[in-house]
Amino acid sequence: MTSLKTIVIAIDGPAASGKTSVGKIIAEKLNFNFLDTGIMYRAITYAALDSSVDFKQKTTVSEFIDNLNLQIIFDDSRDLKITFNDIDISKSLHSIEIDQNVSYYSSFKEIRDYLVEQQREIASYDNTVMVGRDIGSVVVPDSLKIFLTASISERAKRRHKELVDSGVSAELNEIESELERRDELDTKRKESPLVIASDATIVVSDGMMLEGVVSFILNNILARKL
Repeated sequence: MTSLKTIVIAIDGPAASGKTSVGKIIAEKLNFNFLDTGIMYRAITYAALDSSVDFKQKTTVSEFIDNLNLQIIFDDSRDLKITFNDIDISKSLHSIEIDQNVSYYSSFKEIRDYLVEQQREIASYDNTVMVGRDIGSVVVPDSLKIFLTASISERAKRRHKELVDSGVSAELNEIESELERRDELDTKRKESPLVIASDATIVVSDGMMLEGVVSFILNNILARKL
């Protein structure tokens, strides 16, 4: 389907729209790899915060990438593992601090170019469901494209539940404000802004259960003779 001779299903959309939950289930049902590209940007953010780098100087961004010891690995069970300086950080990437900084670090062209290259390389290895902001528009333009979205209030409720379920204390109104801020940054940034690809199927998931969203998208994909 792609020039890479692998099938890529792109699920793009704003923060907390359910891309990851939906994408994981679809990948499992199709026996595809699953890659949440947002995790890669979160990993970069984790590394930058841990390293206390100052990105106000352009040379610092390039030097940071050149010295970055970040590994992204799929094991035999198709589970993703991310290590930074040989330490597994896979379960440390959903803190509020990372939420508040990921859009900033994602805005740097050097970082986006580096990660897009990594994402395309991953897509070349095996059939993959990829979720993010710019998979269909930038990373793999000839993918099967879904744009998954929901209202701010719906997304805030989902993110709040996700944080509470993981033991993180958070206020719903603060999450809603943060999502509004991230939407503003993601849609107006210079490098790879969040846009809806012209040939993407748009899914608005307000009021839909997870199973219903998965079923709708899966039927749409299979109807295209995957």
